[in-house]
Amino acid sequence: MTTVDSFPVGVTREDTQLTDPRGGGGGAVHMFIGPAGYAFGGLLQGIKGADGLPPWGSVARDALLRRSRLISGLWGSVTMKAATKIATRGYTLSDSTDSQQRLARTKAILESYGPGWVAGLTRGMQDYLGTNFGQVIAIERASNAPGARVTGLIHLDALRCSPTGREDYPLLYYAPRGGVHLLPAWGVIRITDMPDPDDLAYGYGQCAADRAWEAIIQDVAITTYFREKITGSRNLSIFFIRGIAPQQLKDALQTSETARTERNFLLYKGSTLIPLLSDTEIQVAEIPLASIPDGFEVEPARADIRLRFANAVGVAVQDIAPLSGQGLGTGTQSIIQDEAYEGMGLAAYPARLEEAINALVTPASTTFHVYTNDLRDQEAKAKVQEMRANTRKTRIESGEITAAEARQLALDDGDLPPELLQHADATDGGTLESDEKPLLQEETKETRTDRLIAREWDAAVAWVKAAQRADE
Repeated sequence: MTTVDSFPVGVTREDTQLTDPRGGGGGAVHMFIGPAGYAFGGLLQGIKGADGLPPWGSVARDALLRRSRLISGLWGSVTMKAATKIATRGYTLSDSTDSQQRLARTKAILESYGPGWVAGLTRGMQDYLGTNFGQVIAIERASNAPGARVTGLIHLDALRCSPTGREDYPLLYYAPRGGVHLLPAWGVIRITDMPDPDDLAYGYGQCAADRAWEAIIQDVAITTYFREKITGSRNLSIFFIRGIAPQQLKDALQTSETARTERNFLLYKGSTLIPLLSDTEIQVAEIPLASIPDGFEVEPARADIRLRFANAVGVAVQDIAPLSGQGLGTGTQSIIQDEAYEGMGLAAYPARLEEAINALVTPASTTFHVYTNDLRDQEAKAKVQEMRANTRKTRIESGEITAAEARQLALDDGDLPPELLQHADATDGGTLESDEKPLLQEETKETRTDRLIAREWDAAVAWVKAAQRADE
């Protein structure tokens, strides 16, 4: 295996397994402290800030953020919905040369992630939503070379990766069973939410869990408070009772306890009773310990938490708290809000994933696109195509353009598939969407021969000119 600075370059699927499939002992235990001299510290460095988290840019902070879904059940549901919302969309593959073999090979590469595209993307989305380091995907190639054929995609645990500060080899990966691997730029994909613009941040960003941390703690506090209030073992009040002897109180409580046991009742601990001997009549003074603060309303507080969760992830709030039993006007409002969130927040992730895979994984003629099964988008697209078709029809009837020219305009606008155009493209340029690749023609035996002859001819002419200059 190729090594750089004594580190093996690249990672294989076997390197990510907990045990060695070829035999051997159990996995080694690693403590991740970050690269030497890393300005933002690591697991053993830094003091917790005002938010109760380790320093930003540390593995310790990311470890707590990724497990925050296990602290708050509501936040866990939010991250689950966000991850599955993207992972279950599926994808489309298109090839400009209609090569079914190339499409099948690319699909096999994508399905190796996980394995299985949905399983792999669900795991990767948890790193994207729950760590400031972001999602890491290793690109497995047939050989350790930049132009080697891609054979698969591997999910890498973000907590096992550290930045190096080098553009050519940006990451180090600490394998579960020991060993540190250097990941080249052509062999790894890293997708970070809100990457910091500072070069010294080494690609760290701010994930959804970090943005929602205060709301997560508030949700946990409210839930814990009410759970302990109705089921807990702590005292809810302290009562001072005058005019009753301690033994009288003890006998009364014992009688009540015996009766409760006989009836098989479960009684939570409620209050502490302190008898005080006095000649006065019986008096009771209460010191409440767990009463609800004046003016505190639970539902508005929880609604605010849900809104902050939605803003942190970048989804519409009705994705977290679906409306039910509401009027038609409220339903229309939900559609408008959902459309407003289409171009922000979580919507940036599929676009960044497409860019990375199209740049590093798919062949030049193959385009990967995250599928969106949104009928509203399809309806809007169909209306625009119909409007352009009517415009072309009007221009044909007025004699401004011919039918052939109208077909050419339809091709340039993307309303007509290229294979339906019988004659050559009459206009230069055309349109190319951000998620498309340039159209490539399949090289035939004749065109390949012509290309090789032209290349040899150019080389011979260059040699003759060099020889003439040498004679002079």
